[in-house]
Amino acid sequence: MELIITQSASVARILATLFNANNRHFDYYSSQTHLVIWIDDCLVDLKPLKFKQDNDSFGAKNFFEYKLKLVRRTNKNIPCVVQSKKVQLIKRLILKSKSIVIATEPSQTQRRMFEYFKEFFNITQPCKTLWLYSLEKSFLKNHLCLDNTTSCFKTYYNRDLIFKIVQNRLSRYYYNQTGTKIKLGLIKTALIALLSKKHLKSEASKPKTRYRVSVELSFKEKLFCCFFEKKYKKLKQAKNLSDLLNKDSRVEISEKNIQTLRQKQLLLYDFISLIICVNKLYGFSFSKTKQALLSLYRQRFISYPLTLNNYLPSWYKSSIPRLLNALRDYPLFKQELLTLKLARLNYKDVIVDSDLKTHGIIPTLKIPTCLNTCEKVIYQLIVKRTIDCFTPKEDVKKVSLNLFVDDAGLDLPLEIYKGEFLKDNLVNQVDTLEQLNGMKVFKIESVNITTHTKKQNALFSIEGLFKKLKKDFIKTLHENAISQIHFCYFTDLFLGLSLTLDQLIKQEYLYIDNKKLVCTNKALDYYFKTKDLPVSSFAYLFDFEVLFFKANQAEINKQMFYSISCEKLKELSQSISYLKESKEPLKGSCPKCLGSKFELSYQRLVCLNKTCNWTIPRLVFGVHLSKKELEELLELKKTSRVFIFKARDNICFKAYLFLDKNVRLMFDTVK
Repeated sequence: MELIITQSASVARILATLFNANNRHFDYYSSQTHLVIWIDDCLVDLKPLKFKQDNDSFGAKNFFEYKLKLVRRTNKNIPCVVQSKKVQLIKRLILKSKSIVIATEPSQTQRRMFEYFKEFFNITQPCKTLWLYSLEKSFLKNHLCLDNTTSCFKTYYNRDLIFKIVQNRLSRYYYNQTGTKIKLGLIKTALIALLSKKHLKSEASKPKTRYRVSVELSFKEKLFCCFFEKKYKKLKQAKNLSDLLNKDSRVEISEKNIQTLRQKQLLLYDFISLIICVNKLYGFSFSKTKQALLSLYRQRFISYPLTLNNYLPSWYKSSIPRLLNALRDYPLFKQELLTLKLARLNYKDVIVDSDLKTHGIIPTLKIPTCLNTCEKVIYQLIVKRTIDCFTPKEDVKKVSLNLFVDDAGLDLPLEIYKGEFLKDNLVNQVDTLEQLNGMKVFKIESVNITTHTKKQNALFSIEGLFKKLKKDFIKTLHENAISQIHFCYFTDLFLGLSLTLDQLIKQEYLYIDNKKLVCTNKALDYYFKTKDLPVSSFAYLFDFEVLFFKANQAEINKQMFYSISCEKLKELSQSISYLKESKEPLKGSCPKCLGSKFELSYQRLVCLNKTCNWTIPRLVFGVHLSKKELEELLELKKTSRVFIFKARDNICFKAYLFLDKNVRLMFDTVK
């Protein structure tokens, strides 16, 4: 008898059908050869043991100890009768079985959960793991024949356990040192630090403005737009150039070149690219999209959506023509699929992306029915992208012209395209190259000066943020000689990053303005309190991820893992112990009520006397006042240092700061 264990009841039904286990019992299915059971109502959770009260104790003896417990679906203090029955049922089925198959989604989180499940129930029978990339019948049959016997999992290398220990330990350290209760999650702290640094640099940077001269030309009533190549720092320089041109100027072709351009191949959506797209189009949160994707997967509408940094399994290639043929029955895309030439599919460019190595999400052979609104729009996006990826792209003809302006003696470049190449600009596109026949002289319709302004340190967009993190992390993996075939081990990190970013937006640490991530005062205050800790750098988080990987792959032994982990945590604890600013009281008294209790945040200094409303900003025209400078203001009512401030019109001026007779913060300018 073989026991199949999976997480959810919906997946268990599919597996039971595959094994002809049609006998339905209380919480499991059976046949003469197979038993199928699900465990999402009987999960195992980790609870690290209590630590020693000695804050300097980071000994390996009890630092990584843990105990296992069942997660109760009801009140934790009241016994759950249904769950107790399920536990007894699982024990009985394990005793009946000679071998066990754990069918799980291809996630490290799921793997760890099942390994602790095996430990909790003391499973000793031969055990295979089936990674459920898809719930298609052909995939399941082919992969159940493979020998995926798993070895004993090294539980003391568990990533989730370490993260819990780090968060609990650091949060308590931070509270003891500063009196502030915040959860020092590794991902949360690193994300806020990265975005806050970018925010502050962007606020302090000067906008960069350049001027270009654009010319609108016409030929046979067809308009074309082109720019002089040079960008000018001063408006006057651009105006001098534009004054050389007028509507009577003769513009002739001096050089002509025709090139054939291959359109960039679209890639299948992976998890990150899809959640960003859905957020832009429909405003769905990342967590909502994730739940919809998992629901679509468990109903057999798509392949497993959450695997990052991994190649598509080879079975996809042979199944794609069959898949697209089946989707022709989907009315919404029937016409598009009927015109699709399957013989010209290019699998390589779509399946393997040489830069990101991502796992694409594709629809299965099942035609969707009974989906909710969220699931339906997401499924339609996936199907549309699949069709677009495998639809042959026509080559684009690019005509490069070098124009000569006789009156001014100037060269003017012009590019014209045949085909849908410029999505946002249809001005320089023609249907056929025959439209350009006989083209010799253009007429100038208008001359304009365009202004291009951008900040030297622009804020991150969501897409730009993930691109940077992925690039930095892959660089770290290469530096540690980790090959690309092992990148799938780090799936949980990027899933955690996306969901943490989602939470930061919901908790009002961040908001999105003009597609850019902007930090609120809440985020800047958090950054101010944690910026001196190693956890504020992604390098610290990446180092831990690499350490977990090396330990799991047995590249380092248990003692070395303990030693490195404890050293990193000691370094972190020592840095927290040096955080004195927010714990030590501010020296001086309130100039309004003479009280001595203040609240010091990144943005302002506030008197805590309830009858006094005195407050002054800490961030003044781009200058951040230190604690010492605030104490000087309270004591002397004036700063000894001359600051360089930047007004809103980007004009800089020098000044002292002082408190006037109404205890308002004022400027004393210096020539």
